[in-house]
Amino acid sequence: MKPIPGDRVIHGYRLESVELRDTPTIERNDNGEYKPSLALSIRQKCTAVPPILLLDSAKTQLS
Repeated sequence: MKPIPGDRVIHGYRLESVELRDTPTIERNDNGEYKPSLALSIRQKCTAVPPILLLDSAKTQLS
């Protein structure tokens, strides 16, 4: 197996890598207008991020 630039071989398996051009963004709906996180105040950022963090934990049952 000939190595390809950017690929790695770990435990005999070739791992291919690709460059992803997509970048996730966080936006907040402010009275019908979506604003990117860079345009938000600290307080607005504090209300935009926690719901994203809680998405997976909402499925988790607390004991």
